[in-house]
Amino acid sequence: MCNKVAICILNYNGSKDTIDCIRSIKKYECCLEFQILIYDNNSISDDLETLRDALACEFFSFFEINPDSIDDDELVRASDSSCILFSGTENLGFAKANNWLMRFALNEGFDHVVLLNNDTELVDDSISKLLKAYSDPTVQCDYATTDIRFYSDPEKSWNAGGSIFFGTRRYYRETDVLRFQKRGELFPRVEFITGCFLLLDRRAIKKLGFLSEDFFFGEEDYEFALRAKEKGAVGRVLLSTHILHKVGATASRSSANRILSRDYVHRLNRVIDMKHYYRPLRWKLWLAITSVYYFVDSIKRLGLGRKEATAYVGNIVRLGSVLNRVSKDTFERLITMDRQALVTCFDDETLDLFANLPSCPVVDK
Repeated sequence: MCNKVAICILNYNGSKDTIDCIRSIKKYECCLEFQILIYDNNSISDDLETLRDALACEFFSFFEINPDSIDDDELVRASDSSCILFSGTENLGFAKANNWLMRFALNEGFDHVVLLNNDTELVDDSISKLLKAYSDPTVQCDYATTDIRFYSDPEKSWNAGGSIFFGTRRYYRETDVLRFQKRGELFPRVEFITGCFLLLDRRAIKKLGFLSEDFFFGEEDYEFALRAKEKGAVGRVLLSTHILHKVGATASRSSANRILSRDYVHRLNRVIDMKHYYRPLRWKLWLAITSVYYFVDSIKRLGLGRKEATAYVGNIVRLGSVLNRVSKDTFERLITMDRQALVTCFDDETLDLFANLPSCPVVDK
């Protein structure tokens, strides 16, 4: 494989963002040997067709493959292309689709993979600079990222890595970046790196494993950070460059009900994640403390009444005690539940319904 870096991007009904993202890569990474691998998570036909047309225009050597039936001839023809589009027939979710792309990249001989959200854009040769810092033999580094700034406010940092503690995470922002820079640290250690932009190599993947498929949407980067910390891996953030992220654009258009259901999934993910990570007694202690925080936060931030907040948090705790993962079926059922259902105590029949939904397979860790 002559291409040095596999840049993995997921698309799900977001062809406009995906096209803008790959254009920024072409513009700024002209000296980098790369191949873009796009997995389409079964987008609607119009969106997929828009993406196909744009890729055909952008890349003279664009190649499309059905991931369910890949033959050797296709791989030979695709090996020299600048971009491969894998048009999936189902929505695998974030972790499983990215794992699919990473496994493909490793099987095809790539030593480095970059996970990049489709709603990001480069404003510099950030991947090249990150790869150079990552590959420095004098610096210990297992996984890395750069400063990630708001697309709507490029002077403001959204995430420059972060720290994790007792089931929580703290994003590093501008004040943290300035603190590192004043100390002369341009590639400091961090404990948490978002899956929005993540660089790994073959050695790191062998050491840490792939993303957890216990969660259909969200939590996979936090679980990865927990696992990396437990194994003594080193994460770093490069502060001499940055990319832009269109964070918040979807959330700002979401209804209050969708915000509530997404918050519910986020909380449930964390409860299940910590159940896997902690021993039973410590998990119960963590859950008791965290439930108080969830209760207060749901009143202050989500605007729930005290009775609603009690039921809302109680549902998270009860469901988190029953489930061992949040599968696609669980996610889709929760995300479509109305507000009243989420803030009313689940009965035993509802819990049994969730417990008997099909589950996604668990990836080896």
